[in-house]
Amino acid sequence: GQHLGGQGPRPGGGRMEDDVDFQNLMIAANRDPRMHNLYQAYFKLWGDIVVSSNNNKEEGTTAGGTFAHFSFIGQPSKWGSWGVKESYYHNDTVNDSPKWMTVKGIADYCNTNNNAA
Repeated sequence: GQHLGGQGPRPGGGRMEDDVDFQNLMIAANRDPRMHNLYQAYFKLWGDIVVSSNNNKEEGTTAGGTFAHFSFIGQPSKWGSWGVKESYYHNDTVNDSPKWMTVKGIADYCNTNNNAA
């Protein structure tokens, strides 16, 4: 997953993690419904790599296939927006939880098809 945060020296002085305007921009990006599309592309790329690896593997070897997302629920902070949801009580819509809706969709797909994405 991603967390879109910044830390370290800020051009012009100060530290990125202390730049409130930058923090707000990163939080807004994580909340943007377009994050759903980015996460879909992210999972597609992961799936393409796994399929490609499985098709090209030597007999007796296994390619990666398990995907573990780092964090489920977490409030955004100056250290990033780690959770796929900000609150357990967030609505399950692309507008309210774009990353969660993608992760949930992939999990539902895998459960329905009884296999990995």
